[in-house]
Amino acid sequence: QGVTLIQRAIYEGIDKYKPILDPYLERLPVKVFHYVASYMLKGYAMENNNIPEKFRASSYNSLKQRIPMLLDIISHSYGKAYCQIANPVQINGEVNLGIDPENKEKSRNIIHSFGEKLKKLLLGEQIEVTFCDPEKTKQQYVFDEQNKLTFVLFGIIYASRCNNFHGNVAARMNSINANVDTYIPDRVKDGYGMHEQLIDKALEDGIDTILTCDNGIAAADAVAYGKEHGLTMIITDHHDVPFDTDEAGMRKEVLPPADVVINPKQEACNYPYPLLCGAGVAFQFMRAFYQAMEEDESQLEELLSMLAIATVCDVVDLTGENRIFVKEGLRRIKDTQNIGLKALLNVHDLMDKQIQSYALGFIVGPCINASGRLESAEKALNLFLEEDEEKAKQTAEELKELNDLRKTMTENGVKEALGQAFEYEAKGDKVLVLYLPECHESIAGIIAGRIKDRLNHPAFVLTDAKEGIKGSGRSIEGYSMFEEMMKVKEVFTKFGGHPMAAGCSLKKEKLQEFRKKINENCTLEKKDFAKKVQIDIDMPVDYITMDLIYQLSVLEPFGKENKKPLFAHRKLKVERVNVFGKNRNVIKLALKSGQGTRIDGMIFEDEDEFREKMGTSKYITCTYYPVINEYQGYKSLQINIQNYFFVEE
Repeated sequence: QGVTLIQRAIYEGIDKYKPILDPYLERLPVKVFHYVASYMLKGYAMENNNIPEKFRASSYNSLKQRIPMLLDIISHSYGKAYCQIANPVQINGEVNLGIDPENKEKSRNIIHSFGEKLKKLLLGEQIEVTFCDPEKTKQQYVFDEQNKLTFVLFGIIYASRCNNFHGNVAARMNSINANVDTYIPDRVKDGYGMHEQLIDKALEDGIDTILTCDNGIAAADAVAYGKEHGLTMIITDHHDVPFDTDEAGMRKEVLPPADVVINPKQEACNYPYPLLCGAGVAFQFMRAFYQAMEEDESQLEELLSMLAIATVCDVVDLTGENRIFVKEGLRRIKDTQNIGLKALLNVHDLMDKQIQSYALGFIVGPCINASGRLESAEKALNLFLEEDEEKAKQTAEELKELNDLRKTMTENGVKEALGQAFEYEAKGDKVLVLYLPECHESIAGIIAGRIKDRLNHPAFVLTDAKEGIKGSGRSIEGYSMFEEMMKVKEVFTKFGGHPMAAGCSLKKEKLQEFRKKINENCTLEKKDFAKKVQIDIDMPVDYITMDLIYQLSVLEPFGKENKKPLFAHRKLKVERVNVFGKNRNVIKLALKSGQGTRIDGMIFEDEDEFREKMGTSKYITCTYYPVINEYQGYKSLQINIQNYFFVEE
């Protein structure tokens, strides 16, 4: 019982067992501590004498991750001494440790000495350890009540994708006595992802473990740097795994040298659903973490609303687990106990409406995103950690204002980018590489997406950065942006991403080379750039009813790979045009069918662009999705127009 109690205290935390241990430790026979010390030292020696893992105690591996302080003591003093006298031997086909008869007394002394130190640590007393490493001197350790890990949760810089989840993961870990700090890289100051300067900051702050969220799979150099400086590195990510190609054309994964890499897209992973977003991977990690700590998993249910936002905003397939996460998150979102999320919903008047995936992707998400794009992602993170309702309301309003500013900047950037895009398209470029030196680097990806949507070409938008130029790309079906970038990786200083989206940094003098090579390698043909619109049925608006819309809602949540049904109506009369919005980009049409049915149609597009297409025409053919518009308690039918063209009478 004594051995079990001590081991559970070491693995799960001294504070949890303190009421039992305080009176019990003094009464335990000394041989109990010697036994535990022997078990730990043998585990250490088996690893360091290269005994295959299948013969090692699995609990030692758990100890290795949980208690770096004890491992430090073992490795720098007792462990190294024990390794010198413990030799691998084979007994009945199994590999074990053997101690020569002449070293039996030395072995006993090492074990007993470490056992005494172990007892003092558990009692909260200070101990002195003389390290074998000549560069280290006597150091004091205290096994404090926080015990376990002091680590940094290293978050992704895309606020709308993971920051909301990232902050709540930290809060959950802190709630079970992990000592957790968070850090979200600044887009402009720190750049994308993890690098050496951020590792140095973690070391200065006394961090011993870095756990990433939605990044790190392509940061092999930074991870290696962290390992060289004694950090435990745990990567949780969902981005595509980098690879090298040999002469025979075979691919070989290039994984970062972390202690643990959790990514369902790596070849060795047998997780049944590889399409999770970064927050989804982190959520499943937290479930495993709670199970290992024997904590109540139901405490994580509060994270589902945050996970729904992250899943929708990262535009991953809404199938399988992702669909369940979003559906369950939406079901709970109005009942959230998170004060910051409540404030954000209230500032957009969403608490009194039915919230669907559209609201997450186009209202809530962009507000969170604007924080990381124009100021610091810390603002959004702090909102979700805020406990004061008034402060949360103020921050939510500030985020809404930031998003409005981001919209204006984006519209201006799109206009400038389109000028270049038309020029390069006319020259025959299949992949549009656009350079906007004055563009705020945080909105480059949004602009690239707009260009891609408008011209149906893969597009990169690059802008000046602190070191060279950097930017983002957005792709079309049939063109894997990440794989194509792998073919020209020599032009980049850093890059990563997915088939449909990517980010990169490069030296300014490499811009023309990048544009030339990415187009030379492109195998897309003219037919690939033709925008194809697939409708589910040609259905006149006369058939739309409230009941039909309620029936369609069963198919929600909608998103990538679970798109809204798309209907079409040929030749609707445009009786009136109204334009709304600060940027004059919300267009409301009063429409009338040939059967006399009147209905409003909404188009979200720049007014000048719309008027140019319309000219003097009075009839429109369009694809649409029917919705219920609710205003001041009054409900009416409406169609949201997706694609359209004008026709003659």
